Amino acid sequence: MSLSVGAVVLSQSPELRWYASGLLGNGGWLTWLFGRQSTVTPPSVSGFYAPSSYLIVLLAVFSIALFACAVAAEYVGAIFERLHAHSVMARTEGERGQELWGNLIERLPMPAVLIDPDTLRIVACSEFADRLSRSRRGSARRR
Repeated sequence: MSLSVGAVVLSQSPELRWYASGLLGNGGWLTWLFGRQSTVTPPSVSGFYAPSSYLIVLLAVFSIALFACAVAAEYVGAIFERLHAHSVMARTEGERGQELWGNLIERLPMPAVLIDPDTLRIVACSEFADRLSRSRRGSARRR
C-alpha cells in the first residue's frame, strides 16, 4: 500500500520527483520510470520546501498508522466473532432451559402451569392440571 501511494505521489507531483532525485543523487532512474517529464529543475520560488527526509518520515508514519488500523480492525473483528459465538450459545442454552422447564412441569404430580408473561398464554401444564381444568369445564357445561 505504501509503495503504491509513493508511486502515485511521484507520478503526480514534479516537486516530489525533485526530492526523490536529490535523495539518491541521480535522477536517471526517474527519467527511466516517468520519461522526460521527470527532469524537473529545483524550485526557484522562495518558500518552504520540506526536505526529502521529512517526506520519507511522513510516508513511514502513514504506513505505520495504516498497519495499526489493520491490526485494530482484526482485533475488533475477533472480539465480535467471540461475542456472536457467546450469544449463539446463550440462545441455545435458553431454549434448552425452556424445554427442560416445560418437560418438568408436564411431569409434575400436582397442578402446575407455565405461562408466557408477554402473551399470558399457557406454554405448558402438568397432566394433573390438564385433567383438573377439563373436569371443571365439563362440570361448568353441565350446569
